[in-house]
Amino acid sequence: MILIPRDKEQESQPDPEISSKKKGGKRSHPDYRQTTIYINKQIEKKMKAAFLEDGVEDFSQWIEERIEEWLEGRKQS
Repeated sequence: MILIPRDKEQESQPDPEISSKKKGGKRSHPDYRQTTIYINKQIEKKMKAAFLEDGVEDFSQWIEERIEEWLEGRKQS
């Protein structure tokens, strides 16, 4: 077996992509609450395909933005 030494600096630095997901999860954030909705299966299938096409990675964030836009529109009425 061949052992390749790691760079000490590289070893001490956590992977930012992994650590940011662990630290900033919405599940453990006090300002967030899980909500469940019912949606037609065909609409869900189309929505997921559109999200993939458009590069939407965070469904919760996308929904939150749409709700904020809707609420702002209601204020203007």
